[in-house]
Amino acid sequence: MTRQHNLHEIEDQLTEWLIDVERLKELPAQQLHGIVEQLDAAGIHLMVCSSLVRTLHPQIELFAQRWRRHQTSEISTSNTGRILEQHTVRGRLGEVDMYFVEHGHSHEAMYRNSPFYEVQTQGTSVRWKAGASKPQKHYPIYDDLEQRGATDYLAIKIRLQAPFEAGFSFSTDAPKGFPDGFEELLTELNPLIGLVLSFGLERLSLSEILRAYIGKGPAKSVLGGQMRRGQISRIVSVIGFADLNGYRERVGGIDDDLQNRLLDHFFKQIYEAITPLGGEILKFIGETVLFVFPYDADHAGESCQAALQGAMNLLAAPQLKVEHHDLNFPIQAALHVGEVSSGNIGSEGRLDFTIMGQAVNLTARLHQLIKTLDERLILSKNFASMIDHPSTTLGSFELKGVDGLQEAFTPDD
Repeated sequence: MTRQHNLHEIEDQLTEWLIDVERLKELPAQQLHGIVEQLDAAGIHLMVCSSLVRTLHPQIELFAQRWRRHQTSEISTSNTGRILEQHTVRGRLGEVDMYFVEHGHSHEAMYRNSPFYEVQTQGTSVRWKAGASKPQKHYPIYDDLEQRGATDYLAIKIRLQAPFEAGFSFSTDAPKGFPDGFEELLTELNPLIGLVLSFGLERLSLSEILRAYIGKGPAKSVLGGQMRRGQISRIVSVIGFADLNGYRERVGGIDDDLQNRLLDHFFKQIYEAITPLGGEILKFIGETVLFVFPYDADHAGESCQAALQGAMNLLAAPQLKVEHHDLNFPIQAALHVGEVSSGNIGSEGRLDFTIMGQAVNLTARLHQLIKTLDERLILSKNFASMIDHPSTTLGSFELKGVDGLQEAFTPDD
């Protein structure tokens, strides 16, 4: 049986695997594991296999995946500072490192000086073989591959529906490299790989876009079909409001572009302060941000402590200043824990995910006390009782729309 005939058999086997309805249930990382495993079963043993896709996400420009064998070190990404999120998905033969890369990476030298740039801009394949004559253009990845013992490398463009763009690369350390006809095999399978990849990418893109606009938890519920209009659930949650002290009173003299940059930086500070601790931004209301932390009844103190630490990190962030206007805006926040109504409300053509209820109203009213009391962080009595951090009472107050006097606290320095 000739090698060429074997490749025909491999093409048939891969085609059968690609058109299996099970592929439609898989996310890109699972599909990448599957492609590697199918090739491995056919005797084509990969060392590294990567994919790079241009997305439609408002924050993520490129979605990258790299499969590598178990016990093989991850390829360095130190030449870019634009990786927003990174995960590793373990499979039978190796790991897939997943990278979500923010807009601007396609202008960086790391991307411009890679085979993927040539593949996606020129539409041609890129091939490198160890010991062969030097290719027309030398890429840094070749040096890394050679150090790892690679013998053959191929990068190709995968045809996807515009405006999506994708590239795949394959490398092996087999003594003779890839078998004759391997590139032609991938050319034949290209449309089918693109079709399967497109479906998984659209699911991933929808998931990530929903996360960006309504948050991780709500996005998961929406995609799971568990959040229809008017469907409300009652949960206990840690609730927070934060804004910029004096912004509304003094913003009139600042032009719109500068206002947008100021608020964008403020929202980024909140994201960086609370998300590493489990917090989630739920809504932007002008210069005010509503955020939540998940509440675990078995570890109530830890839930509240995480929210307090996130708020204190936020208050410790550099004050936002407006050059040439002699203005600065300290951040201020309020925290409470209580039962909320969570779900979708709206009309037939427009929905909004939100949280509602007395606990949300109480948090908002406490937040409004900040200006009166000249404090930067106010805690409800319920919240203060659940943390180990010492706090000082600020007194009891009548709050609009809230029954009874409400005691407010501030954490001690």
